[in-house]
Amino acid sequence: QVTMSSAETTTLMADETVTVHAVELDVDKTASAVIMKANEFITYTITVMNSGHAVADQVRITDTLPAELEPGTIISSTSPGVFLDSVTPPTYVWASPVLTGLSQLDITISGRLNTSPWSAGGDVFSNTVQVGSNNAEVDMANNYEAVQATGRPGDPYTVTLTAVPTETTVGNTVLVTATVADQWGNPAYNDEIVEFDSTLGTILPIFTTTLSGVATGIAYSPLPGVATISGTVGGIDATTLVTFTTGAPHHFVFTPTIPSPQTVGVPFSATIQAMDEYGNVVPTYTTSANLVDVTGTMLPTNTGIGWSGGVWSGTIIITGAMRNNVITATDGAISGSSNLFDVLPGEPDSATLLVTSPMSPCGATSVHT
Repeated sequence: QVTMSSAETTTLMADETVTVHAVELDVDKTASAVIMKANEFITYTITVMNSGHAVADQVRITDTLPAELEPGTIISSTSPGVFLDSVTPPTYVWASPVLTGLSQLDITISGRLNTSPWSAGGDVFSNTVQVGSNNAEVDMANNYEAVQATGRPGDPYTVTLTAVPTETTVGNTVLVTATVADQWGNPAYNDEIVEFDSTLGTILPIFTTTLSGVATGIAYSPLPGVATISGTVGGIDATTLVTFTTGAPHHFVFTPTIPSPQTVGVPFSATIQAMDEYGNVVPTYTTSANLVDVTGTMLPTNTGIGWSGGVWSGTIIITGAMRNNVITATDGAISGSSNLFDVLPGEPDSATLLVTSPMSPCGATSVHT
């Protein structure tokens, strides 16, 4: 700013621009992606700017790459006049003899991420760069830059299913675990979607997500048999087998129903099934069950051990007539009753004459039927 005065004028003021010739280096660094998968390439771009008007001499750019990059995969390119001066992995030093005022140079460096280890939640890695020269600078704050990115496992490659237990009775639950990994053995990235399915019964939830490479479901079936349980993620699936066996005997069922009416003394067939709580025939049941009807005249009074595959079939005779008769089978706390049926009297077999009128006088004749 220049100030002028004279006896004949008032004070005058004017602005004047003064150019200061100095070196002022700034460095900027960017990454090609914020999140990278294992074995993918990442590219860093370094830009060094001399925002001053003086020439910077012997400019050196020191770049410390992340340890997560494979050393043998590093490639780079630079602006003309910039050369790689030294390499002591993971540090790379570039040099430029001069960087004129108000100009910039660029360096591009790429490398492939390690295949492992990567955690399921991803791991942050940093790249730092620093620039300097033989010249003094007023502001050194812009001579350093760091950029971060996150490395994560690759896409799902293997799925393994386990079930605990592998055999149980109907009505019990089974814990199914899907373990998902990428092709290098890293646990799958969190929140990969797993779809469960079962050929018998059900498994819940049908859709779930991984955490630390693991997703779980609960399998259940009220029916006996072998369930093939599958887990699918990203088009890759695996299966495991779970056997559901019938439960303990719970009740008896008469099937088919006993026809009504029956006739006293006339044999008829009955079939009884030993069932578990869920209505499945218990094939291992062979215990003798007690049999009784309302008349108390039924034979046999027990099934004996004539069970086959949880089913008893036999011939029953009832000698007492009754409407709405019912047969009950019991074995301790296990019981079951038949349907109601009538038992009718049979055909007349004998006749009895009972005389109740006064006796006739001697010599008289009377007729009784």
